[in-house]
Amino acid sequence: MNSEKLSTRLHQVAAYLIEYANEPLRLADIGSDHAYLPCYLGLNNHLEFAVAGEVVEGPFQSATNEVAARQLTDIIAVRKGDGLAVVTPEDHLNAISICGMGGSLIRDILAKGEDLLTPEMLVVLQPNMASFQLRQWLNLNQFEFLTETVVTDHQRQYEIIVARKVAEPVESLSLKALQFGPFNLQHPTTAFYEKWQGELAVLQQVRQQLEQTVDATHTKAQAVREQIELIEAVLSEAPTDMTTT
Repeated sequence: MNSEKLSTRLHQVAAYLIEYANEPLRLADIGSDHAYLPCYLGLNNHLEFAVAGEVVEGPFQSATNEVAARQLTDIIAVRKGDGLAVVTPEDHLNAISICGMGGSLIRDILAKGEDLLTPEMLVVLQPNMASFQLRQWLNLNQFEFLTETVVTDHQRQYEIIVARKVAEPVESLSLKALQFGPFNLQHPTTAFYEKWQGELAVLQQVRQQLEQTVDATHTKAQAVREQIELIEAVLSEAPTDMTTT
């Protein structure tokens, strides 16, 4: 992977930014690593300005070097700092991307930078886990879900969520929609079913372990059983010709 050829998941993130962001695109890419995503957008003339934020020295230097090598220092500012603290109102951003972190961490980053989340701000988020907690926070904080998907990248499944801040409270999502994603339930991909097959297998192992150590009526055992039943119900709707693992 490099700035010219992104990984499958980052390529989908870039595609969503291009499709859903208000033009001209002014982006904060938090946890930018090598700054491949903003560099890709800049190289393909989809970017007016970006902040590539990194809190760790090694990735910060990698991003700095990549932006310089691609001759994009005039439109991409690499800044070292924690989350959205690298952004100022004078950057006039209209989009934020945060990829490759846990959903709870992404939620906390957004919450700490809440003053920047003005109406019409687009967020494209790729949580590695805890997407329920992330969707719940977005739903409670006036974000309208625009689309989402699950993609397979190097034999792993990744969720990508696209939402926009709006001025008024939005309709509350059901627990099922928070867990799986409202758009994923409407338009599931093969990767979606593969992801939840994997989650089901893990929970079934947990259930077996709990059955050996606690009573079946134990609160944790009941919660795991309910999760298994919910996932099994969603997986039962998979087309018969769809390959799952």
